[in-house]
Amino acid sequence: MEMTGTCLFCGQTRMVQAETQSEADRLASENCTCDNNLKKVHQCAENIDRICGESSKEFGMDLVTEEVIDSMKDIGRHCVYGHVEAATIRLADSSVTIKQIKDGVSVSRKKVSSVKLEA
Repeated sequence: MEMTGTCLFCGQTRMVQAETQSEADRLASENCTCDNNLKKVHQCAENIDRICGESSKEFGMDLVTEEVIDSMKDIGRHCVYGHVEAATIRLADSSVTIKQIKDGVSVSRKKVSSVKLEA
């Protein structure tokens, strides 16, 4: 059914096809071109590039392939729009967590190392 959805970022309203108000608001937010919305998606992508791309070496992390980085950016976009609350991607030497926070999306990477010796 046609409902009025409100962008979660700027408050603009638009007509969308939805079954519930929360779905209408989510769809309105996804389709809104407000600066705040685009800024959050862009900032999330930049943060993922920084901790997984070429700059990751300055943090003592290994470079991640472009395909995986692109997948993480998609996850980040879904977090901005409220489709995904949080996701953790485990890599060979580290893990990346992307999660919703009050004013956007947090991206963190932790290096994983362990040693196990047996006799």
